[in-house]
Amino acid sequence: TDANGTAVRANGTSGINILGVKNTVIGGPAVRDRNVVAGAPSSNTAISLAFGADNSVIQNNAVGTDFTGTLSVPNAGNAITIDSSKNNQILQNIIANNGRKGIVITAFDDISSIGNRCLGNSIQNNGGLSIDLGNNGVTANHPGNNGTGPNHLQNYPGLTIANTDAILGTTISGTYVGKPNMTYRVDFYRSQTADGAKRPVELYLGFLDVTTDAAGNVSFSGVPVGGIDPGLTAVPAGQAVIATATDSGGSTSENSAPILVIGAPPGPDLTLSVTVQSGDISSNHDDLFTVQFTVINSGATSASGTQFLYPIPVGFSVYSVTSTLGTGGLVGSSIVVNIPSLAPGASAVITVEMHVSSGTPDFLTPGLLVTSSATVTNSRPEPNPLNNVVSFDTKVSVPALLKNPTRIGPDFQVQIDSYTSFTYQLRRTDGLGFNYFFNVGLPQIGQTGTTLTLTDPGAFSRSNDSIYECDVEVFY
Repeated sequence: TDANGTAVRANGTSGINILGVKNTVIGGPAVRDRNVVAGAPSSNTAISLAFGADNSVIQNNAVGTDFTGTLSVPNAGNAITIDSSKNNQILQNIIANNGRKGIVITAFDDISSIGNRCLGNSIQNNGGLSIDLGNNGVTANHPGNNGTGPNHLQNYPGLTIANTDAILGTTISGTYVGKPNMTYRVDFYRSQTADGAKRPVELYLGFLDVTTDAAGNVSFSGVPVGGIDPGLTAVPAGQAVIATATDSGGSTSENSAPILVIGAPPGPDLTLSVTVQSGDISSNHDDLFTVQFTVINSGATSASGTQFLYPIPVGFSVYSVTSTLGTGGLVGSSIVVNIPSLAPGASAVITVEMHVSSGTPDFLTPGLLVTSSATVTNSRPEPNPLNNVVSFDTKVSVPALLKNPTRIGPDFQVQIDSYTSFTYQLRRTDGLGFNYFFNVGLPQIGQTGTTLTLTDPGAFSRSNDSIYECDVEVFY
């Protein structure tokens, strides 16, 4: 082309032809390194590495298009050919509008063209197959991945389903057949059309690493990572995705058959319920009160990143927190439980034991209603968010004196349910003289129907016992 990279100034034969020279770099990692190889009328290849041109890099070039990658400036033949050369890297090139195929890898034997990585390229609108190992059309996968030839005739993945989600991106599932107990890199691409003949790829989405089992098989599912533009990894429904596989030695497969992307699958649907211990909350801070929360996933897919949150009501303390799934406990003034994954139909039960905080019962009066709420969330929007919140009321019950103090001779008796401590006073009814106060703290917690004798621990002189009355104040 001309200096602007838009008008055809064609060579008579190949654009760039490297024969037997190793470690050649054509292009580079930056856009400014880009070569425009376009407009060649010959049926020869635009860029060629041949006969031992090993360990070379072809990166970030525009082949068959202008410098911007938007205008068509076609070459008549194949875009890139590797012949009997190994351990080369073909990376991030724009390969479009060429008369024949995108990338062709051939060899005169089984080992002279292996380890050739083809990653991150945009290959579309060419006359033939995007990547062709052997220059003989689509190569069928081999049982056990035991092919011989260019790049070992690496097996390509079999894609089964692709779901797109505006929040999570595009989740791609499939299978791969390779050698036993080996890790492969599976790279994914977006394609405007599901063209099974040419298998074009438009945009690099990213990759997943997969490891085969002892039989050489692996199933995978996930959102690709490491794409050119992570914001574009959500492929619109109706477009297609295509994948390649590359082994640890760098041999990349042909492109897989495309699969159409469908809309987001039904997501998780969490429901939160609560079971409250029967009866009221005792204001005695040694009495435990139990609340049990249940989180159920009623949706069709697993809920990831599920979090349960329960702010503790004012005046209460937590004794224990247990959960059948996940981990958590008291964080600040709230109970937080994180459940990494909750499968469809699965549930988690969170049990909370709490009690009235010691030393702060004065705000609790008999019959007081305490309202509290808990919520559950996950990483995806909920179809029924009202089911993610539960509120409940519990009534506070203050144990009261079962019987008023009664005089027994010079002393008084009182019957109470339970207490931690209390005071009583002997009060003169005639208003003359002194009243006497006493503190009692006996280990009677949790006992019912306890009868205590309130006497004169100070053995003071009461000239007329009948003028005294007894008042009792109980603290829990």
